[in-house]
Amino acid sequence: MNYTEGLFRFIEKSPTPFHVIDNMKQELEEQGTAVVLTEKDVKNAGMDGVFADEFRGAYEGICRLVEKGCKKITIILGQPEMDAVTEERYRGCLQALEDNGISGAEKMVLREAEDLSRVFQGKKLPDAFFALNQMAADQCIRELFKCKKVGTEKIIFMGMDAENTAQVLGDEMISVEKDRRKQGKEAVKLLLEAFDAEENDRIRGKRIMIPYKVTESGAC
Repeated sequence: MNYTEGLFRFIEKSPTPFHVIDNMKQELEEQGTAVVLTEKDVKNAGMDGVFADEFRGAYEGICRLVEKGCKKITIILGQPEMDAVTEERYRGCLQALEDNGISGAEKMVLREAEDLSRVFQGKKLPDAFFALNQMAADQCIRELFKCKKVGTEKIIFMGMDAENTAQVLGDEMISVEKDRRKQGKEAVKLLLEAFDAEENDRIRGKRIMIPYKVTESGAC
């Protein structure tokens, strides 16, 4: 494999349907072009990939909230049906709550904006909100800004992979983010390995997991 054949890093930010993108990547690999996945895995495709550990990231997020004294933690999914990434994060949340002795976790899960509105209208507010994606974070912030209820300023807000919201809220949000710099470095390493290997000797389907990091500022 030469450099002109192999220099290709695929990041799925395109509006193209996933099944079309998956077919494109498969065709590239079959043509001898190295593809390193960084956002969405393609099962049984034999491509290399560098992914964030979604389960562990959500787990550590919940543990940080528990360390800060939160016992009633509301998890916001942001969608009626969970995609694979959100489902993995949700499993991490449930495991962390169980390991920290917090029961009834399923009752603290919100799927849509209407569910959030009912929480803000209720008598008792949670200690913390944990939004598992950008959509969930957006929903929470909209409802939070609309709500005039006393006590909302004491709620801790955590967002996972919600960089846009983090930029707006600054030190008012605890952020759980993947280390994109490390992800990029590992992806390049896999590409270079593909360049250096003979086609018949190349080991395909390597998987590297990178950690999430929990970041908070003084105000949190």
